Amino acid sequence: MSYLSILEEVEKRHLSVAKAIKEIEKESKRQQKQQVKKLKLYFMDGKRKRSLPGVSFGFVKHFFKLCASFIQLDVEEGQAQYSKEELDTILMHLEEVLQMMKEYPPLEVISIQAKDKKIQIMTR
Repeated sequence: MSYLSILEEVEKRHLSVAKAIKEIEKESKRQQKQQVKKLKLYFMDGKRKRSLPGVSFGFVKHFFKLCASFIQLDVEEGQAQYSKEELDTILMHLEEVLQMMKEYPPLEVISIQAKDKKIQIMTR
């Protein structure tokens, strides 16, 4: 039962506050058990839906480390390229973001839609 439906049941007086608290705690525990393991990429073109195989967070982290020296980030005019220390700091923050994403239940990270085409990046 979702949080919203629990609150609606309390509002309609079909559920007591004490039972609602127990339901919310049960739902929170269930969501905490659903830690994500992968990033999935979906393409929707009209009625066809295609997906690429899921990529584990560990692979993404190692990919960032391996490719960090080859990644070119946009820099403003007049600013020199990022130093190795700055790139290491950026990489460390990306790893922190990946770690935080692992602690949440599955969610939609990016969704881009234009007419009948849609691209989604989701955690699973």
